Amino acid sequence: MKKLLCMMFALLISISLLTGCSTLQEKISDVVGGDKDKVSVTRGTWADDTYSNEYMDISFTQPEGWNHSTDEQMAGLFSLGSSALTEEGTFDYDLEKEQNIYDMFCMEPLSGDSIAIMYEKLLVDVTMEQYLDIVKVQVAPEDSNDDMNFIDEGTVTIAGEEYNFFEIEYISTGARQTYAIRQISDHMTVILITDTSPDDTSKATIIEYFSALK
Repeated sequence: MKKLLCMMFALLISISLLTGCSTLQEKISDVVGGDKDKVSVTRGTWADDTYSNEYMDISFTQPEGWNHSTDEQMAGLFSLGSSALTEEGTFDYDLEKEQNIYDMFCMEPLSGDSIAIMYEKLLVDVTMEQYLDIVKVQVAPEDSNDDMNFIDEGTVTIAGEEYNFFEIEYISTGARQTYAIRQISDHMTVILITDTSPDDTSKATIIEYFSALK
């Protein structure tokens, strides 16, 4: 239980740091890039144990023993408050205007392994390299005594699409978190993978739960 609580805390810290990227306009003075084809943003949906997201062209099959959260549960988990919900307990998003969209959270309660999917609407035009650098600044430890190290970065294929990623390790527990990021139109889509007992194949196994819709 202690390990699970520690991982939940780490997840919350990671997500709150990610949403700190709302300071993009303040951090970037040189706007780069060009016009992008506009794609209407939509949220994913659950049907039994299968999550489908047409916007990201991705499907996720929930493994045995995992549980996915409702919008109401995510609002509590991420401290968003009841004002973010409709009377039916779903997020009241204006998808074309909302900057941060919490779309899905799924977790294996015993181990603490989890997957979260979020979008961030870009307020200025940035390259992927710039965006990754900003997120890393948000996540980076403030001093050498912090319980976090960057251990890997590059590209990874998830459901047939290439994502840029970086990976951090929590020194005290050995757990790892992978931020996999892909731009779609004017949003950055983020898959956050928490792997509490990593080995040579565990992250790849989690990624294999995803497949393409089309």
